Amino acid sequence: MPRLPAPILFLDQSSDFGGGQRVLLDVLHSLRREEFQPLVALSGQGEFRKTLAAEGVRVFHLPIGNYASREKSRLDQVRFIFRTLLCSLLIVSDVFRHRVRLIYANGPRVFLCAAVAGELAGRPVLWHLHNVLPSGAELRLVAFFSRWVRHLVACSKAAASPLLDRDAGLAARIRIIHNPVRHWSGTTSREAALRDLKMLPLPASVVVFGIIGRITPFKGQRQFVEAGAIVLQQSHPACFCVIGSPATGDRGDRSYLEEIQTWVRTARLESSVFFVPHQREVEQCYALLDVVVLASQGPEGLGLTALEAMSLGKAIIAPATGGIPEMLEDQKTALLASEASPAALADRMFELIRDPDKRRRLGENARRIAQERFSAERFEQEILQVLREGVS
Repeated sequence: MPRLPAPILFLDQSSDFGGGQRVLLDVLHSLRREEFQPLVALSGQGEFRKTLAAEGVRVFHLPIGNYASREKSRLDQVRFIFRTLLCSLLIVSDVFRHRVRLIYANGPRVFLCAAVAGELAGRPVLWHLHNVLPSGAELRLVAFFSRWVRHLVACSKAAASPLLDRDAGLAARIRIIHNPVRHWSGTTSREAALRDLKMLPLPASVVVFGIIGRITPFKGQRQFVEAGAIVLQQSHPACFCVIGSPATGDRGDRSYLEEIQTWVRTARLESSVFFVPHQREVEQCYALLDVVVLASQGPEGLGLTALEAMSLGKAIIAPATGGIPEMLEDQKTALLASEASPAALADRMFELIRDPDKRRRLGENARRIAQERFSAERFEQEILQVLREGVS
């Protein structure tokens, strides 16, 4: 009698597309449906949920709630504790109803309810770490509950380090699996992208810098446009694209975007700084750019934007923090800055404006490294091995 596929319950804190959700989609695409049956529980009604439903994945509601991107209030903390307990019970119910063999938590907001549910239901739990957890109460809480988790997949050594610093015994459970690059043609032209995005033509003979991702203070869009202002003050031929949108319903992110737009208008930079809302066809956005900039105001786990830029052969400027040095080498595959301050980013921008050959060389080297080290085939093999161990 053939074995039935093992049900796995994937948990996510958001139904909007972000880096973690795109990696989860890569995980789901890696599954062999004769071997695993994916079920997904998440919060909200965003594009990620719609994509899963369109692909035939069974999706449940997980009322973990939305929280502001900036400092959480005491009310937020109380809400989170209550919702974590509620979600734990709902997950236990889903586990027994669908005979789930493994609980897979894809973000820090669902780590705790996954761990509690796993203990109550007697099911193994896997955490996937995409971020570098900040020191403090959140890290202490995650480190404490990690003893209830069978496997921890980290996207980089930098993502794993805070937990290992608190509990070296976790080393036996942690597996480093780098995120995969996406298979893109790289043939979309800037002219086609401008037409599809309904944008006016960018000024001719300028270097186009861009920052791509959720509009939120951590991503550093404000520092990016201030770096652009420094470059423009020197009359260098350049323009700057801020590509992305605030998270749905996040007033803090919305206010942050409005602050940046007001600053750009006050500085009279509207003819050189452009805002492009989030696009599902992200390759079009990269086609606009000569240089991709990361300006994160803290360590990134790995930096999915950097991986995508590498795969498309784009020159990259990024801070030498978090998992970035694990994937990019200064002056070989990117220009790394000591910090993501406007002055430090502008210095690197000047370097690439003056040297088009360096832009080309960095992009070519980055594309080669992406194909060698971050292939989708490698990711699929490694994630399937962890899942098989999890359900065994």
